[in-house]
Amino acid sequence: MIDDAALPRPIRICIVDDQTLFRQTLALVIAEQPGLVVVAEASNGEEAIRQALIEKPDLILMDVGLPKVDGLEATSRIKAELPAVRVIAITAYPSFDMLRRALAAGIDSFVLKDARVEELAATIRLTMAGRRVFNGGLLERFLDSVRQPTEPHNLTGRELEVLQSLAAGHSNAIIASRLRVSEKTIRNHISNIYGKLGVSGRTQAVLYALRTGIVADAGIPVPGAGRPPTQ
Repeated sequence: MIDDAALPRPIRICIVDDQTLFRQTLALVIAEQPGLVVVAEASNGEEAIRQALIEKPDLILMDVGLPKVDGLEATSRIKAELPAVRVIAITAYPSFDMLRRALAAGIDSFVLKDARVEELAATIRLTMAGRRVFNGGLLERFLDSVRQPTEPHNLTGRELEVLQSLAAGHSNAIIASRLRVSEKTIRNHISNIYGKLGVSGRTQAVLYALRTGIVADAGIPVPGAGRPPTQ
C-alpha cells in the first residue's frame, strides 16, 4: 500500500486571465498534467491579489494585460506579501519594455500564449525548481538589447566561476558551498562582477554574460528556442 504522505505534494497553481474561455481551457489542460493542480482562478489584478492571499498557491500564471490592476502591479503586490510564490508571466504580445518591467515586478519566468502544453508544464516545473525560464523569442529580444562591452570585462578566474554559477541559477549559499568560501565572499565577488560589467542586478549580469559570450548558456532554459518568435 502506498503511503500518501510519501508522495510529492502537487504544485498548487492560480490562473489569472481576463479571457474566460482561455482561462478555463488552461485550467482543464493543467489539470491533466501529473503533479499540477489548479486551486484558484482570477479575471483581473485585484481578484488575483485576493485569491493569492486566500489560497497561497505555489505558482501563479499571470496574464500581463489585466483590467483594474495589471498583471505586473498585481505581481509586485503579491510578492510583497508572499515572497515565496513563483509567478510566470503569460502573454500574447511580448515586448522588450514589458520584459524589463516584468523583471522589476518580480516575475520569475515567461511564456507565450501559443506555447505547447509540454512547454508550459516544463516551464512551471523548472520555475518551481528555482530556474528562470524565457520563451525563445523573449530571450532573443532581451539579449539583443544588451549592449556589447566597449572594453574587456577583466573578470578574474574566480569571478568567472561565480558568474557561471549565477547563470546556472544557483543561490549564494550553494555557490559558497561549492567554492568552499563564505557567503560574504560570494557577495563581494558578485558586487565586483556587477561593477566590471556595468550592471545593477543578477539577471542583468547573467543576460549580459550570455549576450557577450563571457559564459555559455548553462542556466537559463529556453523551451522552444528553435521556434521563430511571435511578432
